Amino acid sequence: MPKKNKDLFFIHREKIIAVLVLCLFVWSIFGSFILFENINSSFAKVEPKFFYPSEKVIKSKSDVVSTSTDLVMVSSTYPVAVMIDNNSLARPHSGLSQADFIYEAPVEGGATRLMAIMNLNKNDVEIGPIRSARPYFVNWASEFQALYVHAGGSPAALSMITTSPVEDLNEISGYGPLYFYRNKQRSAPHNLYTTSANLRQALADFELDKISLGVYDNYNYSSSLPIAGVTSTEVLVDFSEGEVYDAKFIYSADNKIYHRYDNNSVKIDLSTGLPINVSNIIIQLIPPKIVLDNAGRLSLSIVGQGTGYLLQAGYKQEITWQKESDFLPTKFYLQNKKIELLPGITWVLIVPIDREIFFE
Repeated sequence: MPKKNKDLFFIHREKIIAVLVLCLFVWSIFGSFILFENINSSFAKVEPKFFYPSEKVIKSKSDVVSTSTDLVMVSSTYPVAVMIDNNSLARPHSGLSQADFIYEAPVEGGATRLMAIMNLNKNDVEIGPIRSARPYFVNWASEFQALYVHAGGSPAALSMITTSPVEDLNEISGYGPLYFYRNKQRSAPHNLYTTSANLRQALADFELDKISLGVYDNYNYSSSLPIAGVTSTEVLVDFSEGEVYDAKFIYSADNKIYHRYDNNSVKIDLSTGLPINVSNIIIQLIPPKIVLDNAGRLSLSIVGQGTGYLLQAGYKQEITWQKESDFLPTKFYLQNKKIELLPGITWVLIVPIDREIFFE
């Protein structure tokens, strides 16, 4: 039997090992440098470039009404709409006291999610925790033509964003390291945050800081409304089974505002350590929610018309609402006239009509 040739690796093993060691040494010097440069060029040095949808309405006036003082605020910023996690592990929230509007609506599994509409001229604060987009929140952000701040989203929501009037700031993109960060004192996914300063920088990078919109044109404000209706100093919305996602508000006659409660405790803004003062509560009644898939994603019927309630200064009044299409504003009417709001935060609760609401 002829002798077999020795394995080539065995014959040249010393040379091969030497070459591999040399390659590893060269890579350790130059490869990591190239990798670092690529990471920087993809993220830290990214230059946002955006194209405004043709249907965007740019208004000429430079001022909008301040919802906290009932005065005209000069040099008001472009509005931002921030998706806020409402899981019990995400509480207490940060930055909600700086919002002008807060939307609350059902999401999967009986939970609710929040969206804060903000004017960044207010105090510098931490904002979060931030979560993902849903289509109906894109609708509401579109009503303000806002910079929409979120971390990913359902496929339907991400698709809707591309055709909506919003400007998109998605953390799950190259922009993540620029404007967002993780709070190590909380567990993921309930630990994603941004700040007012970061979002102002985003407005500048997106070249939105030079644009002024009539942000709150759909609402009239007055500090001396002739409040009427039925006395109601407490309201509880039963969004789902259990108490975790009950939305409860109690009116304080001394301060002339409502306090929000979570699990029977006053809701505190972690950025200030103070309760979140709410001046107006809008309850928008909609048809029962529809579960779309195994993930529990929902369809909410928010286009059309319906009824609801407006709570102000300890009184409840019945209202109607109308929304003609996805991106047009929802209009609320009291006795066939557009509702008027008191200065301060307006909390909008979108409630399926088959859920219970308790007034006292």
